[in-house]
Amino acid sequence: MMAQIINTQWAEFGLMGMVIGALFVVVGWFLRALSRKDEQTNEFIKEILQEDREERGIERTAHTETTNRLSDAITELTSELRNR
Repeated sequence: MMAQIINTQWAEFGLMGMVIGALFVVVGWFLRALSRKDEQTNEFIKEILQEDREERGIERTAHTETTNRLSDAITELTSELRNR
């Protein structure tokens, strides 16, 4: 009789415990997968931002050089017009 009660309890509560345990495992696995994906995404974003900073630096340097050349050309033109 006691063995029958133990088997009945395991069948009733063991299956529910196993299902709940499996649910926790699946949720934990899902959260871990999401955190790994977040880390990969953050690294990718950092790479993109670094490349953007480098490109902006190059563009800023080119813009400065162009502005300086334009300023020099205007200064020369003004000087030539004054001399005439």
